Amino acid sequence: MRTILSLFLVLLFVTGCGGGSGSEGDTGNPAPTDSSGASTSFPDTVIDEESELNSADKPEIVDGDTIKVSGDTIRLDGIDAPEKRQQCRDSTGEAYNCGVVATEALREKVAENSVFCEQTGEDYYGRIIGTCYLGELDLNGWMVHQGHALAYREYSEKYIPEEQEAREAERGLWAGEFVAPWEWRRGKRLD
Repeated sequence: MRTILSLFLVLLFVTGCGGGSGSEGDTGNPAPTDSSGASTSFPDTVIDEESELNSADKPEIVDGDTIKVSGDTIRLDGIDAPEKRQQCRDSTGEAYNCGVVATEALREKVAENSVFCEQTGEDYYGRIIGTCYLGELDLNGWMVHQGHALAYREYSEKYIPEEQEAREAERGLWAGEFVAPWEWRRGKRLD
């Protein structure tokens, strides 16, 4: 049985490979913030260096918004990626499995790198809800910024700016047609 040391327990997922060659967005400089302290840029995110870290195994990418480590399932906070069997259409109208594309995008981004997650809560299914980082890169935000996931407005407004940028640039899902994952789970499909 896992013990939760604090509401904002931070888990460090170590690959055991001795690290990598650095990570994208890792400039060593804190991100600019607004008057409330919220980050005003992407992809740099300030990490609280005083947060408690715990070692764990290399994460397994379950899907585009879920990872698993040491038997714990972690749902990426504030985002919703297409389901594994979900079909979308690309810019030419061709159908493709956007759930698989989202999963592979996250898997390729993480690769053999160290990832750590900050727990923000627990969901109805007992999964840990958290924000996961690759160096200083917020992976949740990166998935939305690349168009592989949507801002999950029902639970958070944090990634709306990244979604707007992806939409304007027609990245990922925004290059074609799709049904929002939460609507797809309720049975809605593309015409």
